[in-house]
Amino acid sequence: MDPDDAARLRQLQSLAGARTWPWGLTPTERTLLRKRLRSLSSREQIALLRSCVALMPQFRERDSYRDGSLLYEAAVLLYEMKLPVSEADLCELLRTSSHTCGHGEDVRPPVELARDYMRREGYSPTIMGAIEDFRDALPPARAAKVHNIRRAIDLLAVLSPSAKPKRGLRPWTADVADHLAELPAEELRHWQQLVLGMVVREQHRMPARWERVATRSSTKLALVS
Repeated sequence: MDPDDAARLRQLQSLAGARTWPWGLTPTERTLLRKRLRSLSSREQIALLRSCVALMPQFRERDSYRDGSLLYEAAVLLYEMKLPVSEADLCELLRTSSHTCGHGEDVRPPVELARDYMRREGYSPTIMGAIEDFRDALPPARAAKVHNIRRAIDLLAVLSPSAKPKRGLRPWTADVADHLAELPAEELRHWQQLVLGMVVREQHRMPARWERVATRSSTKLALVS
């Protein structure tokens, strides 16, 4: 175990208290841990989140469940805080995340944080590469969360010109990506923001966030043409 990660695990154990957690934290304990995590600086919070995500795969055995449960609970709480993570933080979180079933509350947050970051800062091929690595490492499970996040990532793949064929067939995302790559830089940025604003849902009504972006983009394109 990395010495820094080991030190952060001891820090987390101290924040949570000395008692054992046979099946996770109680609501009262979770509230207390959330309060103590919020008292840390954002730098400490991000470092702790990175350690939680990196260490969790090492604590999945029954005799390590106590610490594994604590790492999971802390990661979920820290993800909920929408921390000011950097591009490097996001890439590390995406590439060190490891899931065996896909039912956990820590499955979606790294991709959602990455998408929110690109909505603010602009599309990043580096982050998209980390997102694709995250997708490739997801378990072949039928969990709803895994299915939904795979669909969301496949949608983002239209922004990646290096989309790879699946089972020898060229995916439709590759055709869209090639077309977008031919657009002028300014128009491409509008399309990137449009796609980043899309949300994959089982519904027949356009999400309000996507509708706002789509309306602005279509208006600008109409003025240009």
